[in-house]
Amino acid sequence: MIGMYGKYDNIKFNRDFRENFYGIEACLFEDEMDIEKLINKTERKGIKFGIHFPLRSGISNLRDTQFLSLDAKTRENAYKYIEGELNYINKKGLNPEYILFHYPKPVILKNDFDMSNWRFTDKSEYTYESDYPTNEFKKYSENLFSWLSEKSLEYNFIPVLEFDALNKYVCEDNFLENLLEKYKTIKICLDTGRLHLQRKIRM
Repeated sequence: MIGMYGKYDNIKFNRDFRENFYGIEACLFEDEMDIEKLINKTERKGIKFGIHFPLRSGISNLRDTQFLSLDAKTRENAYKYIEGELNYINKKGLNPEYILFHYPKPVILKNDFDMSNWRFTDKSEYTYESDYPTNEFKKYSENLFSWLSEKSLEYNFIPVLEFDALNKYVCEDNFLENLLEKYKTIKICLDTGRLHLQRKIRM
């Protein structure tokens, strides 16, 4: 994969791309012209691409959607944010292979998690296990899986969830495996660097 963050970088593409690469991953493009360049390059060369949500910058104060927030209005706005981007992507004629979202959001951390080497843009992006009941986490996660499954069919993309820090609800319970069995269109992505850092912090 060639990551394209903030803009379409033709110099980077020509320097780094290889024939056996999967394609391009686009994230937070700041200019409409760069989205046009992405469309032209992928269509002309027959290259696959995915989107690391969101495709566009400046649409929301926070990059990641808080679709597991305990606040109902925040969850509602998160889904509206995603739906708006899906509508935009569809109207532009973009056909991403996948769209990747950080999960869970907000991130749920151990109470004694050392925050000195872990950065969040805003306090709303994380909470602690003691403040987030297990049953709520499971309920809102299943709502997300169900909704993304429907949208993947409507907009023709593969939803990918990338772990943004692990918590006991994921590591000490098999409910996530059950959700993946139930909602087979949804895939999981592991950021090994991020998980390694979390492991070092927790040791």
